[in-house]
Amino acid sequence: MSTIRKLIRQQIEAYERSPEGKAIRQMEQVLKQRYQGAHGELLRAAERALEEDEWGCSGPVIAIKPGLETGPRKPAVKPIETQSTVAAQHKALIDAYKREGKERRIKITDKMIAKAACPSWNDRTPVQRWKRNDRRSTKAEDLKIRAVLHKKPHLT
Repeated sequence: MSTIRKLIRQQIEAYERSPEGKAIRQMEQVLKQRYQGAHGELLRAAERALEEDEWGCSGPVIAIKPGLETGPRKPAVKPIETQSTVAAQHKALIDAYKREGKERRIKITDKMIAKAACPSWNDRTPVQRWKRNDRRSTKAEDLKIRAVLHKKPHLT
């Protein structure tokens, strides 16, 4: 692992000595002077993280537009709380509807919910996406599925 780090640092140092690296450093200085407010604080925080080697890598941090710093950073991960709580709420709504159908001896499937939400949906995929709060699930699908869960067409 240490040899890989050495090679990476050597490549970064060579890049920084190159004309492109010099241009990037000049651009960083101009941007630091121009955006000394909140954006400057972001740059300084990124520089401190690089100095501390917090992320296990090093390299220049470049600000292309204010607030859009690029360079070494933590991987983008959605907050677990919001993602899981929304998915848990959706799953609870579906489960409650299915439980209510089971009490009346009606087996309600995701495919049945999808068909009731939109006749052109021929499979359960939109309902499953909505249930797990998938990013591909649209607002229109959300409204249609919620309408089915509210109107309860399978129980009438």
